[in-house]
Amino acid sequence: MKKILILASTLVFMFALMTSAFAGLNDPNWSDINDIVPAPGNSRPGNVAITEDLTGYPASTDAGSPYAIGYVGHSSDTYCNQNRHIVFYNWVSVAQWLRVKAENIDRHIMIRKPGIYTFADKPMQVRLASNGDVLVNFQELWGDGNWNAKWYEYTFYPGGVPSTPWDKSYPRLAEELVPQIPVDKQYQVTVYGEVDADPPTGFVETPAGDGVIKFLNSQRLHELNNPVNGFDMQIREIVAPCNTTGDYVLKARIIFRCYNQMWYIDPATGAIDGTRDATFMPPAPYLGM
Repeated sequence: MKKILILASTLVFMFALMTSAFAGLNDPNWSDINDIVPAPGNSRPGNVAITEDLTGYPASTDAGSPYAIGYVGHSSDTYCNQNRHIVFYNWVSVAQWLRVKAENIDRHIMIRKPGIYTFADKPMQVRLASNGDVLVNFQELWGDGNWNAKWYEYTFYPGGVPSTPWDKSYPRLAEELVPQIPVDKQYQVTVYGEVDADPPTGFVETPAGDGVIKFLNSQRLHELNNPVNGFDMQIREIVAPCNTTGDYVLKARIIFRCYNQMWYIDPATGAIDGTRDATFMPPAPYLGM
């Protein structure tokens, strides 16, 4: 019985050793794989057609670029009296995709008297889905740099041509003060999902998380058809006696970037570009206007 156990143990050890050695000797040869992918300055085999089935997935806004590009290459021709084998690779490279679903984005508030006004209902709801980390940052485009709303008398069409129900005509416009005191705003972010650092609680003057929230890759983040990770944002209006009558408009944007994007994705277009520098570290700078 003891001999049987020793023999069994020896066989198990030898099998494990052989398996380990086999795995080590048969790791992918990345040089062979890269040999069929286009790179700057050399001519490689062209891409081949790939059948795609997107049934059941949300319609994408991408246009003018295939969702996948494939390459085929290398050959083998053996003729001998011995056993032979060939090794082939099926290499699939998956880029990072991103879905942003947002509701209650814009709002118009009419205020009669100074005070602090909070939108208690219907916060902006932003939900994300991706197969990698997502970097979110808040950027103020139009204001004084402190999350304030710029004073601005406007009509929907300047001069009222063509006339629309939104054209506004005031019998006596207030003279603009120099500098004009803007309406202060605060906002509060409630996060759903895993992030690298929790944003501040309560209302803050500056964008939550110092302007950046990084959502971490998780199974919940991969819910493409029904995004559940993301955040709610409530905005508080602080109207003071120093604010002149008129309209105060804040234009801002929230930028969503794929933190783990593959090197072959052009950040400006989202299209596949196999000639890009593979050493470039994402996420790429935001290129939109």
